[in-house]
Amino acid sequence: MYKVEFLPIAKQDLKDTAFYIRDELKNPSAAVKIVEDIIEASERLKDFPYANPVHTTIRPLKNEYRKAVINNYLLFYSVSESEKTVTIYRIVYGRRDLNSIIK
Repeated sequence: MYKVEFLPIAKQDLKDTAFYIRDELKNPSAAVKIVEDIIEASERLKDFPYANPVHTTIRPLKNEYRKAVINNYLLFYSVSESEKTVTIYRIVYGRRDLNSIIK
């Protein structure tokens, strides 16, 4: 079993997502649902960190990131075998410019 950790920016992404859906889209129940779905997906990574594909880009990245799709959102993470840790880097809306976010 792996430990799952969220970087501070990923925690902020999750908060921003919830607030946007709740406040801007005026849909509190959808905000709760997406947060629950993202948390559930991250919990599954404890047992199956390699279940999602490697995120590939045109230009090379510093690290190997994996990408989980949760509704319209993407959860980017990496796996450390030596530390048995899954680090969640970002949670972003799928239609954003990913090249400017994932480096």
